[in-house]
Amino acid sequence: MAITKADILKSVVKRLGGMIPAPGEIDTELGETLAELTSRLGGFYNQSNVLTTASTAGYTLSDNIKSIVSVWIDGGNVLEMGDYTDYRQTVESTSSPTTGEPTKWAYEKGTIYLYDPIPDDAYTVYIDNYYVQYTPGEYIRPADRYLASITAGVIKRLWQGRAAADERAQSEANKWHVIFEQEIEILRAGQSRVLKIKYWDA
Repeated sequence: MAITKADILKSVVKRLGGMIPAPGEIDTELGETLAELTSRLGGFYNQSNVLTTASTAGYTLSDNIKSIVSVWIDGGNVLEMGDYTDYRQTVESTSSPTTGEPTKWAYEKGTIYLYDPIPDDAYTVYIDNYYVQYTPGEYIRPADRYLASITAGVIKRLWQGRAAADERAQSEANKWHVIFEQEIEILRAGQSRVLKIKYWDA
């Protein structure tokens, strides 16, 4: 399930300890946090899907997709990764490509190609991928597992902006920096987020 901007704002405000951010300040820090996480994690994990059409091999995906991990058909098989050259040789080199349940996929310039054979019917195809997001929007696409790291990153930055003139702010910035780094390590390790730190209590 994807998280929304409202989810993030609620999570941040709940843990600010009395600090009142200036209007638009959370948006600024959210954008910087998304950019840092995208850079350090190589993108956010996501699962997309497409519904195929008979005799159509290519389907446009989001511009934000950075890499595809795996592709499979609902109720069917995991597709083998091919490449665009293989797709062209297999499909575009013939005037009547065979149709059926695809066994391969290739990705080129924002389009995924399902082939060998190309679809003969409507199949729901799931695509595990990593995508980039550098700016916040009303609908933030990262899955629930990223909420803690995004929250910690935003709070860290909010306190860092006040640290020069406030001893408490410096202490809070340091504390949230540690939490943020811990969250990144958890995500890198592919672990489920099971935190015992009191700041995440419901």
